[in-house]
Amino acid sequence: MNGEKLSLSQIACQYGFAVGTIYQRYRNGARGEELVEPLRHSAGKVNQLSVDDGGRLMSISAYALHYQLNELAVRNAFRYLQKEGETVIKADCIRRYLEEIQEDRHAHMPSKTLVMDDQEITRHQLAKRLGVNMKTIRDRTPRDGERLVTKEKLLKEKRRINHRVKIGNVTYSLPELADAFNLSVETVYSRWKRGKRGEELIKPVW
Repeated sequence: MNGEKLSLSQIACQYGFAVGTIYQRYRNGARGEELVEPLRHSAGKVNQLSVDDGGRLMSISAYALHYQLNELAVRNAFRYLQKEGETVIKADCIRRYLEEIQEDRHAHMPSKTLVMDDQEITRHQLAKRLGVNMKTIRDRTPRDGERLVTKEKLLKEKRRINHRVKIGNVTYSLPELADAFNLSVETVYSRWKRGKRGEELIKPVW
């Protein structure tokens, strides 16, 4: 490539492409400059989507590679943030979006063990000791890394609160909202508890 011998992986890295794209082109017979032609949409237009990293424009692949991010996650973030006809998204916006998604994941990811009466205990052991099913334990144990629980709190009947959210012209309960937008109920409730409202409740989790 330009008089320099490079592996396909090195070409992908140097020219800001996904490794899979370069390998696929090579298998299809592309050589030399053909390997690094700009990506095109199905309509035939050149794909010039870029990330503005402090004034430096980078392809999505190059940006993900440079910061060791999951390229698919970056592309999904770009698509979510992109307005019609927009080809450049600021890196700060992508980073904030990815941080929010990561926060959502951690928010409804429970700890593997809990602490009750100064004793470390698994959820299965806790369910057996209290004589309740695992679903009850999962629903009533804390998230966000909190591990301390009490018998009284776990056995107390939850009073259902029917939160309602209006998206567009439709009003949903939180479980209905989760179902309508292909999100887990835990994700929607976690976002609600953290003060998210409206469109912030239905951001996709990639």
